[in-house]
Amino acid sequence: MQDLCGFQAEVSGDTRFCDVFTESEWLEYEYAHDLNYYYGAGPGNPIAAATGYPWVKAVTDLFNVGPGKTVNGGSLTPPSLIMGFTHDNNLPPVVAALGLWNTSSSRGVYPLSLKTPDTRREFRSSYLVAFRGYVAIERLACTRNGPSDTVKHIANQFPLTASTDSYVRVRVR
Repeated sequence: MQDLCGFQAEVSGDTRFCDVFTESEWLEYEYAHDLNYYYGAGPGNPIAAATGYPWVKAVTDLFNVGPGKTVNGGSLTPPSLIMGFTHDNNLPPVVAALGLWNTSSSRGVYPLSLKTPDTRREFRSSYLVAFRGYVAIERLACTRNGPSDTVKHIANQFPLTASTDSYVRVRVR
């Protein structure tokens, strides 16, 4: 029933049906979806990373060679702007392949509990698999002492040091 609220709000702007549900029911609904995406196609599924890996590998290979160069065995020479796209429901396997939310510095958060939601969790399907959910992967060249061929993945943050490496920043929205 709560799915109807989101679609009705998106299509007509009418949110009156949403008021039928209590805040507690919305939190339970959110967590049910978190579990669905986390264990169904995300980091909690042991094969999800293998499903998202080809997309991550293809984009990473293009970033490694850089604009104007062709990947070994490839036929595509990327232009100066390299972009890859995927759909909202395909984001959890990509996130799993990137290693995001597979573990946590907060003890006991991951894997997600099947019974009790942990408010410290960062994996929220409502943030990731929303109508506009996306993962942006950017190649940032830190060329203080000249260009480098090294690529490092940094999730949700800017490079902490200005070195000769190239960094890939991953933003999840």
